[in-house]
Amino acid sequence: MKILPKQYEYFNIKSIQSDFTIEFDTLKELARYAEKNAIKCIFILPENKDIPGKFAFSNKGGLMQHPTEGYLSLEEFKYADSNGFPDSAIYNEAMRLGFQKYDEYKMSTETGITDAKEYDEIKKAGYILAFSQFDTTRKENAESLQLEEITNAFEMREWVKDKKFDSIVEFSSALKNGFLSPLEYRDSITKRYTLYEDYINGITNGFINGEDYYKCKAKGIEDYAEMALCANLELITIANVTSDQKLVCVLISKVAAGKKTSINNLYELLNEEKKNYTKKSGELPAWFTVSINSIKDLIQFISTNEDITRYGHYDADGQFFQNKRIQERSVILDGGNVAYGVAGVAGKQPYIKNILIMVTFLLEKGFTDITVFTDAGLKHKFIDLELLPEVEKICKFQYTPAEKSADIFLLSFVKENRCFIISNDKFREWKVRDTWVANNIDDYRFPFMIQDEKVIMPNLDN
Repeated sequence: MKILPKQYEYFNIKSIQSDFTIEFDTLKELARYAEKNAIKCIFILPENKDIPGKFAFSNKGGLMQHPTEGYLSLEEFKYADSNGFPDSAIYNEAMRLGFQKYDEYKMSTETGITDAKEYDEIKKAGYILAFSQFDTTRKENAESLQLEEITNAFEMREWVKDKKFDSIVEFSSALKNGFLSPLEYRDSITKRYTLYEDYINGITNGFINGEDYYKCKAKGIEDYAEMALCANLELITIANVTSDQKLVCVLISKVAAGKKTSINNLYELLNEEKKNYTKKSGELPAWFTVSINSIKDLIQFISTNEDITRYGHYDADGQFFQNKRIQERSVILDGGNVAYGVAGVAGKQPYIKNILIMVTFLLEKGFTDITVFTDAGLKHKFIDLELLPEVEKICKFQYTPAEKSADIFLLSFVKENRCFIISNDKFREWKVRDTWVANNIDDYRFPFMIQDEKVIMPNLDN
C-alpha cells in the first residue's frame, strides 16, 4: 500500500450530537470544503464496531459529514480520486496489486496481467499499446488474421519472442502490413514489397523486386515471364506501331540473310509467336495491341513501314519477303572482347590493333554500318592507344557509359536495334538473368578468332 502524505489529524469518536448537521452530496465535496476552510481535525464515526462509517468535522457551529465509502482516510480518497479510481473497492484491489493509476489497473485487467511490476515492464516495451492496436486489427480482419491464441499483452510478448521478431515495433509494423513471419517481413523490405498479399503474389509469380511487381500490377501483367515479354517489346522503339507489328520486325530481323520468306509462312510465324504472349485463359493481355488480323494487314504493314526496310523488302509479285544480305545490316563490336581476342593470348592485354583488324575485315566483307562499343575502363589499359584514330576514321567508335556495365549496354543495343553483335562472350550469366538474352542473343551473335592478324568468322564464310 502506498504511504500518503498526512494532511489531517483523525479522531475516533463513539458518537456525536449536533442540532446543526450538514450531509454533503459527495465525499469529494466534503474534502473540498475541508480544504477550502483549512480544516485539520477529522472525526471518524463508526458504522459498526470496527468499520469507519463517516468522516466528519465541526465548523461554524455545525457538523459536516459524509460516509467514508470504504476509504480509511480523506488523503486516501483524494489520491484515489485524482488517479481516476471510481470506488474504494477497485482502489484497494489496485493498491494490493501495485497499480497506482486506474487506467493502468483497468488495462491490466483487460490484458490479463495482474502483476504491476510485470505490467510496467511490458508497458515500457510497448506491448500494452501494441496489443490494443492488434486486437482492433484482428477484429477487423477476423478471416485473414488467425491469431486467436493471443488474448492479452503478456501472451503477445511471448508470441513475439517465440516468432523471433526483433521487437514489438518490428512486429507491429509487420502486422500492419499483414505479415506474421519476421523472415518474410524482412525479406519484403529488402525486396521493396509493402503488403503481405502483394509479397506472396509477387514471389509466387516470379517477381523478385517489389517495384517490378507494382508496376506490372498497374498494367495488368500477371507474372515475371509476361513482364519480360512486355519489356522486350517496349525496347523496340518504332513509332505508331502495335505489339504484333513489333513482333513482325523481330521475326524478320532473325531470318537468315538473303532468305526469302513467303507471306503465308510469315503470317503463320507471327501467329505462332503470339502464342507466347497468350494468357492461360487463351486471351492476349490488355497491354498487347493488335492490328494484324489477316494476311492483307500483314502485307500492308511490311510494304509501307520504314523500319522494315532495315531488314529487306516485300516482293508483291512473288508474295515473299526478301531479307537483305548480312553485309547490309548494322553490326556492333564488343570492343573489349575483340581487343583481347588474339588466339593463344586471350585475356592478357587489350590491343586497339585487334579492333582495327576486325573492322578492316568487316569492311572488306561489305559491311558499311559498323559501331565499336568499348568499356570506358579500357581507355587506360590499351597498349597501343595511338592506333585509335585509325579506327575512328573507318567506323564509329565510342566508350560505354562509365556508370553502366558494358554488357548491359551492348545487350540493350541489340535488343532495341536487332543488329548483329561480334563477340566471343556467350553471355551465360545474362542468359540466366534475362529470358530475352537466353532465347535470342545467339541469333544475333557472331563468334570469331583472330590469328596471325587474320579474322576467322564462320558465320560469314561463303
